[in-house]
Amino acid sequence: MTCNPWDRDYTLGPFYDEDGTEILPCTTEATDELLAECMGYYRIAANASDLDGRSLLLCNRRLTTYIQDSWNEVMGKDESAGFLVAYHSAPKAVGRLVEDVLCRCLLEMVLPGHAGAATMLTVGDACRSGRLVQPAKGYRSDDLLVLTARDRGWLVESKASFSGPS
Repeated sequence: MTCNPWDRDYTLGPFYDEDGTEILPCTTEATDELLAECMGYYRIAANASDLDGRSLLLCNRRLTTYIQDSWNEVMGKDESAGFLVAYHSAPKAVGRLVEDVLCRCLLEMVLPGHAGAATMLTVGDACRSGRLVQPAKGYRSDDLLVLTARDRGWLVESKASFSGPS
């Protein structure tokens, strides 16, 4: 899933259907341009000292893997269900994708070798399933709930911003 050092390839895909047939994602020209712009190295600013100041690489292979592994969430089963096509704004759609991918990258850093054993749910899914109750007002998260095999949990909130590959 990693591409370190980055080869500066912005091409996403290939993507495959359940039967192995190659498919094309339904993105727009504006979304494609923003996906290319979001790639590069990100510096982490965190309240966890072991993460603060470290960097992550968001590259085409990492985005491709995330999109393929989360196809229904990203693209949707129906025409307008996935967030890449459901958001009315390409920057919001790509921003959401970047936040999700970066949250998962952070999880890999926090739980090296054990991230696969953790359950990751979007906060919306966690609330709908009754695993999480958000306060009616005040500080809230909308990104990711991580539950370990021992039922310890963390909310991961990302505020990713990008202004291009530099």
